[in-house]
Amino acid sequence: LSVLTFINMKKTKNETLGKINVLLNLLGIIVFLTVGLYQLSALRESYINQPGAKMYDYSAFNIGIRYVSYVFLGILLYLSLQSNKHLELFKIKLNVITELIIHTVILWVLSSELINILDLSGSNEQHKLGLSILAGLYSFMMVGIGIWKKKQFIRIAAFSLFGLVLVKLFLYDIAQLTTIAKTIVFISLGAILLVISYMYNKFKD
Repeated sequence: LSVLTFINMKKTKNETLGKINVLLNLLGIIVFLTVGLYQLSALRESYINQPGAKMYDYSAFNIGIRYVSYVFLGILLYLSLQSNKHLELFKIKLNVITELIIHTVILWVLSSELINILDLSGSNEQHKLGLSILAGLYSFMMVGIGIWKKKQFIRIAAFSLFGLVLVKLFLYDIAQLTTIAKTIVFISLGAILLVISYMYNKFKD
């Protein structure tokens, strides 16, 4: 799909093919984020547990192929965006949708990678809280980007994401945490909210 996008963008420059290509690329990205990452997780689990060690040789390839796929995902995403800009495939403004899709893909991949790292380190019991912390930090970063780029929709998306993180923490994550862990979580959240409030007051104009 990346090669086809590149050829059409640089050589054939066919608008109809370009539209079909971008839609196929979007479908490919969705399939990777769902089916692809699930299969990569299955490879990781087989590497950790090695269920058929007597018959099969489990190598670092089970883990390394994940990062090769990330490279291709990045190339595909970049070329799709460039193709849309270069050929002006869609006359409607897709800047807002495009940026939100990019942030969704990045957060999705980061979450999958966090689970991968926790599993490899033997800390798979920390998935729930770890994902919430990651999403909270990412929403904090999006607030900064929204202020820096002066894009209101990014700030709104960031606060929406942070709200979901808070709901998840209260209803799901902290149920089995110790008192000390709960205290640390709430202090961290309070610190993030204070920083966000300070940034908004400082750059509100």
